[in-house]
Amino acid sequence: MIQLWSEVTAAKADLNYIGLDGEIGCMVNGAGLAMATMDIIKLHGGTPANFLDVGGNASEGQVMYYRHGIKIKMIALSWISKIKMYYRQGIKITMVVEAFKILTADDKVKAILVNIFGGIMKCDVIASGIVNAAKQVDLKVPVIVRLEGTNVDQGKRILKESGMALITAEDLDDAAQKAVKAYK
Repeated sequence: MIQLWSEVTAAKADLNYIGLDGEIGCMVNGAGLAMATMDIIKLHGGTPANFLDVGGNASEGQVMYYRHGIKIKMIALSWISKIKMYYRQGIKITMVVEAFKILTADDKVKAILVNIFGGIMKCDVIASGIVNAAKQVDLKVPVIVRLEGTNVDQGKRILKESGMALITAEDLDDAAQKAVKAYK
């Protein structure tokens, strides 16, 4: 039942989600990167719990929605100009948080691996979303983050300075090893 809820919730948040039977929740941008991430998790002795693709232009809010599926809609006229500004910057505030809400709603998820290659997607936006999600969502599992691409240095700095217990990785191989080790 949780899998259907997660898929419906993800669709409402403009996320692509497919539940699997493993222990490592995966949040990636792009189907090819998702497949590579799942393959390398298996290579290191883990099993992916899902396929969650936040797409090429995920916002801070998309990442956070991944935990409980509570989508916040700001409709008040006084907020319209702020919402338009956030969309122009590619930051849909609720989306990053929503992504984490969906992932952690699955009881079999023992670790979360975030693997983002920032081309259009900006690593600093994802990093801000991860930090906000970690603050707002009751994360009870380790979160391993691998960022590469546009604004990667800013993204890594945001993660480092957050004070959150986030595990960073230098490359995908390192990230997969850390994810498998984190839950075993």
